[in-house]
Amino acid sequence: MRGESILQVNDGRTVGAVGARALHEAAPISLFRGPGSRAAASLVGEVARRLEGVSEGIREASADTSEATPRKLGKRGRERFLRETGIILAGLLAAGREGSYVSIQRRPGGEMWKNGQPLGNRAFLNKLGLLKDLGLVQEVEAIKFPSHFGTFDGKATRLRPTAALLALAKAHGCTSDSRGDDWPILYAPPSPPEIPQDDLISFRDWPAVTRQNTISKAARPRLPGMRYDALRTGMALLNQRCDGLTVTGCARPRFFRSYGPGILFGGRCHATGGSESFQTMSKAQRSAITINGEAVAEVDLKAAALSIFLAGSGALLPSGDPYALEGIDRATAKEFFMQSLYAGRLKSRWASDIKAPNVPLRVVKAAALARYPTLADLSQFYQREALTLPSRSLAAWASGQMILAIEAQIISRATELVWDAGGVAWPMHDALLVPRSSVERARLILTETFRQRLGQQPQVEVTGR
Repeated sequence: MRGESILQVNDGRTVGAVGARALHEAAPISLFRGPGSRAAASLVGEVARRLEGVSEGIREASADTSEATPRKLGKRGRERFLRETGIILAGLLAAGREGSYVSIQRRPGGEMWKNGQPLGNRAFLNKLGLLKDLGLVQEVEAIKFPSHFGTFDGKATRLRPTAALLALAKAHGCTSDSRGDDWPILYAPPSPPEIPQDDLISFRDWPAVTRQNTISKAARPRLPGMRYDALRTGMALLNQRCDGLTVTGCARPRFFRSYGPGILFGGRCHATGGSESFQTMSKAQRSAITINGEAVAEVDLKAAALSIFLAGSGALLPSGDPYALEGIDRATAKEFFMQSLYAGRLKSRWASDIKAPNVPLRVVKAAALARYPTLADLSQFYQREALTLPSRSLAAWASGQMILAIEAQIISRATELVWDAGGVAWPMHDALLVPRSSVERARLILTETFRQRLGQQPQVEVTGR
């Protein structure tokens, strides 16, 4: 795999637009799960026997060469081998819809391996190699995929079960519909440490600007001398409230907010927890979460970034699907809007890891402008606030960050109001995760919070109810 294309998989095929998005959004693999049903235990047993057979073949072949001979497994070794095989299969098969990708870090010093999981880097990679030899796992390595583990050197690797593994799982009675029962969290994730008061709110400097407009660090304006005590107090209160909850299916979250060079830029609320954070889980994995013994649902702002831009620009929000563009499939249209809005300018080319070869971007762009003419002014969205930028070349960046900031303000305020009204809510990027008893309260509050902020009624969806 090393040195291959960013969209090249280990059987030589390339990945199309939908597959590329799945790769891009792959959640980190969970290594705290295991078999929870007879069907899952049966599958793990068969796969472990197959892996051990491959390993035994390697051992015998090594005995005839100068290579080191792997040790033959004893009783305890077999038990450990079975348990570790179950952990890996659970991480692969609990990820979401059949064939979903998960992300891993190969580097043993990476953040992924600092979470106290019951499986080490060497054991994981050894069994991954055996699974690949058996044709049960597909691997994609890439440099440009984002990481859920923080900054690290090396390649972000994606894995997914092959058709052969999915067929074997189905033969044992393990399907996407039963994954909640088949692959529960069996090993308690460590409780995240308390976040220091000063780290509950963080700020980043202005981005460096390329070419002749580079801003020297000395010339960049400092953060405004404002008091952020209220923001820190709000984060501390949310964490205190969450500490009193009984949570299963994910790590207990602790929250912090990250801004750009001021509160008008960014400001999303992030949850700790690594691979067991509800924010990095797939929708299918989140559906297995319970809060105080109650199943959860997601209350989403539909097409949040597009709705915020349109309402903030004075355009009327559509009554139908905001992503519907004439002659363009929805997935491609959504990809165009997502890439454009958060960047603050209409895309002139697809990102390197998201390709739609059958749909020229100029066609998508024309269809988007035909439906929403105000998109032509996207890079000037920042002017709705009295802002002086250190460089004109930052206009698009500032506009995208302001859309994100308004989204974060709405979600954070709605989260606070749901708690104040006696409910429970965890903030996501454009949605609230709530116990099902809080769904209607959260839906009404999220709708009203958007209306008060931008003056129009948004579309709000509920999933998992």
